[in-house]
Amino acid sequence: MTDAHAQDFADSFDDEIGASGIAARALAFRVAHEAAAGSRRLALTHEVHELIRSEFDAALARHLRAASGRLTPAVAVVSRIENAAKAPPAHSAPPTLLDALIAIAAGAGAERGRAALVVEDGGGVRRDVETGPDALEAMRQARSALDAFGDPGLCRLSGDFRAIVAHAPDPAEPALFEADFTQGMIVFPAARGLAPARAPLAALDLAIREDPAVAAHLRRARDAVACARRHAVDEFRRRAETEIAEFDRSLAGRPLVGFRREIALDLVARLKLAFGESLSGLSPHARLLAFDWTFGDPGDARGRDADRLLEGERPLAAE
Repeated sequence: MTDAHAQDFADSFDDEIGASGIAARALAFRVAHEAAAGSRRLALTHEVHELIRSEFDAALARHLRAASGRLTPAVAVVSRIENAAKAPPAHSAPPTLLDALIAIAAGAGAERGRAALVVEDGGGVRRDVETGPDALEAMRQARSALDAFGDPGLCRLSGDFRAIVAHAPDPAEPALFEADFTQGMIVFPAARGLAPARAPLAALDLAIREDPAVAAHLRRARDAVACARRHAVDEFRRRAETEIAEFDRSLAGRPLVGFRREIALDLVARLKLAFGESLSGLSPHARLLAFDWTFGDPGDARGRDADRLLEGERPLAAE
């Protein structure tokens, strides 16, 4: 595999674009508002899509977050100026749903005063929503709470401009918290051995220090995230080993050429994102199979590059 091929794959995994179709998109909601641009009033729409990955790629994203801190975007936003026919749509991939909400509210002028939004959910139901400086500040405080109580790469978010829910890494467990932007409050639901608790978002640090119930929910959340990180690393290693073995069986002795080679290179690119160029962390037989797909016959120069990688050295082609 060339360095360019691996880099192209890494870039496409980050921005969710490219022919490999890494993530499907499901429309979460559409937002319409006006914005001033000099003497003009622009009519803007933003389509917020949830990125739905295959089980393998979702496990890879969790592994990357747990092992290296790399945060893979959870949503994609397509923004359009409706009353400027020649303006192309703008594409962005915020790290989380909450980051998308903050960016849209700020763009609608919520920092300067009341901003009127029309929100249409994926089912076509519309509602008018007002937001403003206080709600926008509450969103930003909730983003800090997410970093303190959860992990945006391991905890799913749901919600809209009124409130968001940070779900526990284990979907069978109660949510970690709900942040209400209209009230400026954070609410912790009852969990195993813990009573419900609440605190102002603006005074969350003080509540953590002085309210034992809030502090207990913080400990519960951090323990859940720590367990999720360990599970993410172990889970992806198992999935990677299984995927390699199943792909090798599916070849059924057929030559690794054409589309079969392209599929193999895409799989190896995913593995290198997680385990590095030498694929350390995988079992020896899994590494040998992956290098065999990548470099071909061990007797040629590419095979010698594979030998050098297995020994922890740089390939000759890279020198």
